[in-house]
Amino acid sequence: MQADRRFAMTDQAAVTAGTLPEQARQPFLDGMAQAASGGIEVGAGQAAGSIPADVPADLAAQLHAAAQHTFAAAFTDAMKPTMIVPIVVILAAAVAVPFVRDGRPTPDARADGAPADEEGRASTVG
Repeated sequence: MQADRRFAMTDQAAVTAGTLPEQARQPFLDGMAQAASGGIEVGAGQAAGSIPADVPADLAAQLHAAAQHTFAAAFTDAMKPTMIVPIVVILAAAVAVPFVRDGRPTPDARADGAPADEEGRASTVG
């Protein structure tokens, strides 16, 4: 999945870069390519990529939002094929359930043909 995520992230970064000002596009693409090739670690408390201190606050906010969007879209795109396998397994199990038997006779299927009561015992009639 990591290779899928890397390609998806560089593709998504190219799309997202179009929303940024011209002077920020190439540095954004370079930063996202570097992040994709270096293996991104995500989770609570992880620091976002560093934006130079001399970048204006409004552009820094745009870059941060673009990076978040790029990662989220790329991660979601990469997860789709990964999720196919568990879904197929669950569907196969659901289809197989009616064909699985435990080998015990049901209360209605007694060998002597006598009707069964609620506990599965042969009932005595008359």
